[in-house]
Amino acid sequence: MRAVFLNSRELIDQHWWSVAHLLDGRIDQVSDEYTLQDLAAMVEAGTAFAGLALDDEGAPVLAMVFRFVHYPRAQTVHIMAMGGSHLAEVAVTFWRQFTQWAKESGATRIEACALPAMTRVLRSLGFEHRYNHLRIEV
Repeated sequence: MRAVFLNSRELIDQHWWSVAHLLDGRIDQVSDEYTLQDLAAMVEAGTAFAGLALDDEGAPVLAMVFRFVHYPRAQTVHIMAMGGSHLAEVAVTFWRQFTQWAKESGATRIEACALPAMTRVLRSLGFEHRYNHLRIEV
């Protein structure tokens, strides 16, 4: 398993199609917040980042888009979207590389808002429930 972080124009051009393919269909669940095109624009602008896990043959198996959130007492990586095949198994291998990258980038924690199925995957990686995310349209 190899991690690729799309942190240059060359890597974005080379790998974004794989990220888009793995996230396509999953973004619909949060489409009132952003679309796949919005995420692409954020990654290209440098306000969000994409990570990709490649299996031993080089095939993309997991994609993630995330951004940094600066709280007064914490530097946080917020996972905006994650998708792929065999997520639970792949995430365990990829996760160690991702958390190391996050630490090296200055993060002190990682957070995500997730639907129940993804919550189960994230809990297996050490995430814990902190509070409920509520919303009202105005």
